[in-house]
Amino acid sequence: MNSILRTFFCLIYFFFMNVNQLFSQENSAVLPKSIKAKIEIGPEFIWPSSNYQTIHTTSLNALFWTNYFKKAKLNIDVGLTATYAWGTSLDWYTSTNNNLVYIKTAAFGAGPVLKFSQNIFEMNRFSVSGTASAGAIFYGKNFPPGGDLYNFMLRAGVDFGYKMNENITLKLCTKWMHVSNGQGSGPHNPYYEGYGLGVTITKILYK
Repeated sequence: MNSILRTFFCLIYFFFMNVNQLFSQENSAVLPKSIKAKIEIGPEFIWPSSNYQTIHTTSLNALFWTNYFKKAKLNIDVGLTATYAWGTSLDWYTSTNNNLVYIKTAAFGAGPVLKFSQNIFEMNRFSVSGTASAGAIFYGKNFPPGGDLYNFMLRAGVDFGYKMNENITLKLCTKWMHVSNGQGSGPHNPYYEGYGLGVTITKILYK
């Protein structure tokens, strides 16, 4: 788990390095950037990546604000995530090294999300972007079992976009997801992970 988290934060560092390069040019000039209002909405489905935390997750993401840095081809988006997770989880309350206990569980949660999108390739109507996002999710109960009401949801992946017209883009998104309450490793930090797909549609409201 720690190696995956290190990889995620390396992606975040890479994105911020691109932003920093924008403001480290000669004479500290303010470089051109475009601020847009948009709405980006779409569902995603995540299936479990481990055999002992078989939790499936479906989420609906809505992004409302974006800041686009032209030179770095970097988008920073802010929005909300609503999520529902269900499946079989390790019972962190009663499990021991010699006795693993599994229980059925389900929970609904929602919270704010911050997303970074780095444009990798663009040709005509098609584009490819690397993405990473971090969100704080508040559930209706302690989740996973043994966890807390709050969790941090980290996601990374690749978006494949098709520009339908000047203002509307349709995307197919691959996803890796990690959910935990951020209290380190061990019984005080129940977590689960998964891989999946999503579809989003983006509409630019103004440029």
